Amino acid sequence: MNKNFSTAKIDSSLNEQLGKVYKQVFIGHPWHEDLICSGALRQEGDPQKCLIQYTASPCESSNGNGTDCKNNYQSREGIVLLPQNGLERCVGCGNRLETIEFYPTFFNHNMLINEAVAKEGFIGYLLLSQFEPVGFGWGYRVPVERTITVNFPAINLMLKEADIDRVECFYAAELGLVEELQNQGFGSALSAMRLNEAKSMGFKRLVTRTINPIIKKMLKGMFSQKEGEYLFNDPEKKRSEWYTWNFDDFNPSIARDLIRRI
Repeated sequence: MNKNFSTAKIDSSLNEQLGKVYKQVFIGHPWHEDLICSGALRQEGDPQKCLIQYTASPCESSNGNGTDCKNNYQSREGIVLLPQNGLERCVGCGNRLETIEFYPTFFNHNMLINEAVAKEGFIGYLLLSQFEPVGFGWGYRVPVERTITVNFPAINLMLKEADIDRVECFYAAELGLVEELQNQGFGSALSAMRLNEAKSMGFKRLVTRTINPIIKKMLKGMFSQKEGEYLFNDPEKKRSEWYTWNFDDFNPSIARDLIRRI
């Protein structure tokens, strides 16, 4: 157990703290969602719509091999590191560069948080360092209705085609840590906490949407080294894949070991 850290179960009274750390997490690696070209505010179908993101932080690679940025301004795909002397024109649309804050101007993360905490079967934990929020993990029962980020009506039809009852499914929605605490086991601990509680509440399956191999590896470890079953690609975020694990394979002793890191 790490005496410098603690956890709090998330409820609506913690929404303000959660909103603060949510923004901090996604400004950091590997998302760099702090600034975006003002062309992002244009309507879908507008040829000048532009989703190039800009970051003021040097995108340090988590594997120690330099940066994960490239191009003339060290940009990852769709994410550009602003040079010290600035940029006059957007590298995506070519228009005079005007950036806006990703949160909450382009994407209102506070609305997402309020929506999630109110969901049936919500389970969430906040990681605290000296009483300051530094990470989070949450999820809830797969809902009937659409959320801000997921087309659940379409997902439910696809789950039904796979002979999966959405009522039995816990959706692992969000997991994040501030950049300086990544790769230290805290994310696994937060995930273990929410999944341990989900199993105790009677959920039969975990479902999640991800393109991150680290998340799949982490979940595999908690589910008795069983690979997640690929279900389908997301109908809207085409690159994102949906996977499921059976809670019969969930290993509570592994979860307890992970939770002890906090």
